[in-house]
Amino acid sequence: WNGTVDLETAKILLTLGADSVEFEGYTKLLLDRRKLVEFDTEARVWIKHDLLKTRARRIVSKVEKLASLNASNARGNVFSNFISSGIKMIFPKLDMKKFESLREAVQWLDA
Repeated sequence: WNGTVDLETAKILLTLGADSVEFEGYTKLLLDRRKLVEFDTEARVWIKHDLLKTRARRIVSKVEKLASLNASNARGNVFSNFISSGIKMIFPKLDMKKFESLREAVQWLDA
């Protein structure tokens, strides 16, 4: 994620991530939100109502771990927390953790 994420960018990135799990067999994911500023309204609505409640439900059982890197700015962290809260609410059993550094996130995913 980089800057303000619009609907088109959210669809591309999250669809690629879902495809990686569903078709390529990835079981550990890393969300890099260090440069995130915000998701626009359309992107937030699509993520919450379309992605998380439809396709994500089909593939979440294939994901072992989800690491996320916190945004480097306060506004980005608000949006990072929005996404993390939505994921946790819909998938409470998903092993998910937030990190400040890429090294720590990768170490946790590899453990």
